[in-house]
Amino acid sequence: MQPQYADDPGGGGGGFSIAPMTRCVKRLILINVAVFIAQLLAGALGAGETFVDVFALNPSSWNSFLLPVWQLVSYGFLHSPVELSHIFWNMLMLYMFGSWLESVIGGRRFLVFYLIAMVIGGGAQLAVSVIMNSVVGAPGWGLPILGASGAVLGVTIAMATLEPTRRVYLVLIPLTMKTMAILVVGKDVVGFLMDLGNSTGGIAHIVHMGGALTGYLAVRTGMIWRDPLEVVSKRIESHQVDQEQDVRKKLDLLLEKINREGIQSLSSGEKRFLKRASKR
Repeated sequence: MQPQYADDPGGGGGGFSIAPMTRCVKRLILINVAVFIAQLLAGALGAGETFVDVFALNPSSWNSFLLPVWQLVSYGFLHSPVELSHIFWNMLMLYMFGSWLESVIGGRRFLVFYLIAMVIGGGAQLAVSVIMNSVVGAPGWGLPILGASGAVLGVTIAMATLEPTRRVYLVLIPLTMKTMAILVVGKDVVGFLMDLGNSTGGIAHIVHMGGALTGYLAVRTGMIWRDPLEVVSKRIESHQVDQEQDVRKKLDLLLEKINREGIQSLSSGEKRFLKRASKR
């Protein structure tokens, strides 16, 4: 069975002024291109289907005891090896809106947000696929999915939420970011409803809408400005400071004991601690 691909989030390109390609976006594009080449090589060696089964988001593989959790990320770096437009439009949109967003929120925040949008979009697809397969009995919803569209659409909608009145050109038609976002998301909503009626599976649309919702909520809640890695770093630093304070406090107590009773009064454990503290 052929996998169902996450099509380009905008359904087409547009020429408009954008920021220069940023560092993180450049690396993401290089990774996507490298994986695409690996897919082509795997296909040439007769291992194309195996490559997709392992790294695409394949709902049927989530029935095993060992869940392939890596697929929630790896699927977003795979694209159709027979439809060049699939990777082309995704990378073009990532270049245009990703560079724009990264220049606003910074590289580390951008990368964390991009991956979160990817995971949420994939997670939404898994949930809907399980329901449609087991409850409704629609086999089309069990097809594997691949493509960066969920994450890219999350970036696009986040940018549209940050600057809704900014004008862009979509196929030479001037639109505000807000209007473009409504059209793009509306297309996926209609496509999803049509797939429901035909029971053919709107998996790609679910990924798109999951990414779009992530982008919208991230801006509205202020999460787009938070850096989880920075939070972890600060907690580690705070823990280290607390440890240093505990060491100083214990060291002061030992020095008072030595001054009061002499160094011979120290236990073997206290002597080892004093020796370690002297090397800090």
